[in-house]
Amino acid sequence: MLIKNRTFSNSYCRQQGAVLAVSLIILLLLTIIGLASTSTSIMDTLMAGNAQYQTQALASAERTLKFAEDRIETIALEDGIFDFAATGDAFYSLSDGLDVHQLDWKNRSFSVERNLDGDPATDDMYIVEFVGSKPVPGESTKVKQGGSVKGSNVYTHRVTARSATQKGAERVVQSIYVTFTEL
Repeated sequence: MLIKNRTFSNSYCRQQGAVLAVSLIILLLLTIIGLASTSTSIMDTLMAGNAQYQTQALASAERTLKFAEDRIETIALEDGIFDFAATGDAFYSLSDGLDVHQLDWKNRSFSVERNLDGDPATDDMYIVEFVGSKPVPGESTKVKQGGSVKGSNVYTHRVTARSATQKGAERVVQSIYVTFTEL
């Protein structure tokens, strides 16, 4: 019996370090998996935040676009003709040569109007470009001796609105707004 105890004792002494090495390897693998999932979780949070800022900028740009369209409607309802040649406002005509597709909103050399009713966390601005007037199809543009029929022309405006958040999200939206009254 003494011989059996001695064999068991030697085998037990030789295997004590193996359990420690295996458990350290398993712990290392679990740590790597935990760090990878934390990194993925942080990235998902950043992407969700960025999507939120982009959505906020788009909503604010659309709100500014609606604000500009309401401003056009207000001007159209007022008596008198609006002067698109006046400088310092956000209203332009085609002859001004402003290319709305190439606008540099940050270092602008053109006048804009700001939507002060918008979200204070965003920088909202817009411009309005008078595209021109067209006769309404099917309407008579002349009455007797050259007088035009009121409402026989439509006046087209291109409205461009831009919104930028403090986090760098930026959205630009456009609409074509038509009035039956000349501004």
